Amino acid sequence: MGRLYRALFRAKARSGWTSLSTHELQDLSIHRDFLQYAKRGVLLNNIAFRKPTHIYRSDASEFGMGGYSILSGRAWRWELPLTLRLRTSINSLEFIASVITIWGDCHLGVVKPEDCLLSQTDSSSAAGWLRKSNFAEDQDEKIQLSTARKLAALLIDSQCCIYSQWFSVETNNVSDSLSRDFHLSDSPLAAALSAAFPTQVSFGLEIHPLPIEISSWVTSLLLLCLQIMQWSKEPVRSSFARGGDTKTTSCQLDYNMTSSWKGSIEGNALKFSVLSLSQSEKVDLVLSLPNFSKPTRSEPPWTAWHRPTSWLIEPTQDWMQMESLHSFYNDNSGGINQSTQGKNPKSLSPARC
Repeated sequence: MGRLYRALFRAKARSGWTSLSTHELQDLSIHRDFLQYAKRGVLLNNIAFRKPTHIYRSDASEFGMGGYSILSGRAWRWELPLTLRLRTSINSLEFIASVITIWGDCHLGVVKPEDCLLSQTDSSSAAGWLRKSNFAEDQDEKIQLSTARKLAALLIDSQCCIYSQWFSVETNNVSDSLSRDFHLSDSPLAAALSAAFPTQVSFGLEIHPLPIEISSWVTSLLLLCLQIMQWSKEPVRSSFARGGDTKTTSCQLDYNMTSSWKGSIEGNALKFSVLSLSQSEKVDLVLSLPNFSKPTRSEPPWTAWHRPTSWLIEPTQDWMQMESLHSFYNDNSGGINQSTQGKNPKSLSPARC
């Protein structure tokens, strides 16, 4: 709302008239979409802490981005063309990668209304920007501003909620490899990552190409900023691709000869492996990993809101007067009783706010 408040202040100083900039018009557009969504009713499940139904991880480097869904194993990666490198910061690319990972499932129709999305990233800046929308429209921030608008549009269209979470780069091996190891083809890389990091890809991994709609959007977005310098260095591959996470066995292994069986095995001596986990059990297994922590009621996802000092037109109220609950319910009890008279309370439509 910062730019709109600034336009209102500008209009008051000019007898009620002012011209709106492009970014102010885009702010009005996204607010119009939100007001239409709010008019239909916001589902209570979208404003309550819940177990996530989709868990995403993403990462970015100077020359590429990548991400995947933990619960489906669907992954993507995109190598930046030479003309698009060094146009924005790594943190901005991390933010873009987080949004693309969510956008991919929205594009396929996988995200349904009332779904709860959890986006995990090893960039603390990107984790914070997933919950923030007060970017300026100058320099590098216009990249972040456009990305935030795209995220808001995706969430409004899908009618779902999102949380973000930071975790250490040491536990983001799969996304790190997806954003760097473009010298490896998709199928061998997916198979190697699934074998090396089974806890990070419990459902396996399958790399899909980025849709044209998304890659075109990223291209046009990065072209908004001038290239700082020409790319002239070799890409740095991930530690997994360099062999940092593998062990060599060059020496000959010692083993004992196993004698062959004579005769059949007794029926009561047969042993079978444990049954495979069901879908819900696999999800609970992923949610119980050490690097996954559920949000608690005492720890809201965002505890402070910040408005740039240059945008502060009027002082924000330090407190708001609270109405008496007793008088509130007394004043509204008549209307409630009258509206529900003769109706079964259980037959009323679900609560919306």
